[in-house]
Amino acid sequence: MKPSRLLPSLPLLATLLAAPALAEPDSATAHAGPRVLNEWFAQGNHHYVSFAPVAPALPVPNLPAAVGGRLLLPKVLPAPAVLILHGSSGVDSRTARYADSLRQAGFVTLEADVWQAMGVSASNRPRTVHETMPSVWGALRYLAGRPEVRADRIGVLGFSWGGVQTMLAARTAPQAGEPRFAAFRAMYPLCWAYNRVPGYELNQVYGPLQIGVGEKDDYDEGSAACQALALRLDGAGQQVQVQAYANAFHGFERLEPEVVVNDPYSHFGRGGAVTLKPNPGQGARAIGDALNFFERRLGRP
Repeated sequence: MKPSRLLPSLPLLATLLAAPALAEPDSATAHAGPRVLNEWFAQGNHHYVSFAPVAPALPVPNLPAAVGGRLLLPKVLPAPAVLILHGSSGVDSRTARYADSLRQAGFVTLEADVWQAMGVSASNRPRTVHETMPSVWGALRYLAGRPEVRADRIGVLGFSWGGVQTMLAARTAPQAGEPRFAAFRAMYPLCWAYNRVPGYELNQVYGPLQIGVGEKDDYDEGSAACQALALRLDGAGQQVQVQAYANAFHGFERLEPEVVVNDPYSHFGRGGAVTLKPNPGQGARAIGDALNFFERRLGRP
């Protein structure tokens, strides 16, 4: 697998409804590129792998024949695994940070590079998140077939676009004879849009779901929309929980410099400016929360 090329960033889902307008590319990402790619490629215990998407019942545009990714293996095997789904910028600092922390805690991780496989650039992103779900199911099937992985203990962690993929995976009923995810953690997955945007209905989840969101996230204007969604899905708070992070903007775990973009789906769909700004303290807390969540839900490695 050739090294992934870091793509310009779009904040979350300007393409959610095939909107004609796209958010401004994140030019600051280009300056962070060498440092981020070094973090992605320089860590030990990693393997570059590929897997086939699961063909959907209805054809989707630009379905790749194979998707590449980085597989990290802990010292003790077999172990639980976590699939990591990138945001609209593609592979960036978030995936590497979480993957390394999870590996050190004893988890197998797979960071799927869906954008490279689909040949995505700032001008030809998928029109809907649904078009990228075959890669999620293919990654799950691939992990479940690895001898290093405990097939009944696979979780998924997604950021932004990947967070929406995680939510769509959580609402999908498991199929007999097919592997299933045992835990879901979605970071800032545009909570206001569910049951309001056609195609993104969400009335039930099939496994424990934890949603993380910054109190200054410009899509939901804080955590209230996620809290309301969690209450509708699970009033007792046993299956669906929300972790809110003070003074944290969209993509707050990123290492890339702060950037402000415009997105028509920000501010509850009213559109406007979106700030992507790192918060080192809350980013470290979010990574720790992810470790605790997967340890509880998948079992300690």
